[in-house]
Amino acid sequence: MITKHAASRVGDLHDAVGESPYWDAASGGFSWVDIPGQSIHQIFPDGDGWRSGPSVSTPGPVGVIVPRAAGGTLAGVGTTLYAVDADGGFSPFTTVETGTEGARFNDGKADPAGRLLVSWMGEDSSGTWGALCRVEPDGSVVTVLDGLGLPNGLDWSPDGRTFYFADTLAMAVDAFDYDIDSGGLSNRRRAITLEPGQGMPDGLTVDAEGNIWLAAIWSGQVRAYSPSGDVIAVVETPSLRPTSCAFGGSDLDTLFITSLDIAMPEFFARIGGVPGEVVAATGADPDAGGVFAARPGAIGKPPYAFAG
Repeated sequence: MITKHAASRVGDLHDAVGESPYWDAASGGFSWVDIPGQSIHQIFPDGDGWRSGPSVSTPGPVGVIVPRAAGGTLAGVGTTLYAVDADGGFSPFTTVETGTEGARFNDGKADPAGRLLVSWMGEDSSGTWGALCRVEPDGSVVTVLDGLGLPNGLDWSPDGRTFYFADTLAMAVDAFDYDIDSGGLSNRRRAITLEPGQGMPDGLTVDAEGNIWLAAIWSGQVRAYSPSGDVIAVVETPSLRPTSCAFGGSDLDTLFITSLDIAMPEFFARIGGVPGEVVAATGADPDAGGVFAARPGAIGKPPYAFAG
């Protein structure tokens, strides 16, 4: 049986492209980024509602933030990773050399051993492309997947031994065996396939039971899939444009969902089976770019922290 749930808007911030959400247990708040808005945002529970914390400006488009074991966060700006302290100060940590002008990080998370897996993307007139890299705590970088369309959401099974990774333009989420000791990927297989008209796979999170919660942009939904690929729950969002999701709250039972409000290139409509006017529109959806929350009856996993 597929359970159905509704998300409602929380806070009043408006993002061009909201992404990389996570629950920061240390501060008791929900954090995320606005990529082209060059901002890191946070909201906090406030009685029956939410209050916005101070936003932090970044020195360029910020594609990812993750907690650091040493405190503060690690932020991916352009293709440079910065350590961000509690006062909003940025210190360069390492840079991923892509050989591509205009490339930027698009998503990333720390693994169970404290490494960072982070994707970067570039763009031309026919589409996007990119790669997935592994950043060790000492700052060294290894490319683990390349030749990707639009690398996007990623997370691990509760035991850390299965890695899930979405490629938006491939309309799919793949699963890999994950070697926690080495960070190596093997045994690639298709976990989830979206058909044209079902939205396009974007950000994702895995709950404590091992189910995959996938934001399907242009569908207005976050869908939960069992490890075998069956849809088990649907969360309807106020906007057609959900981009990513993460569980948070003191009990990790609230699903937070980010969204975007920018016009996208026409090839998204062609590949995703989305009406061109929907992809190209901006400002027509009053809730696009907002953050939403729902309680779909699942419990999430706390995010891993980067050890560098």
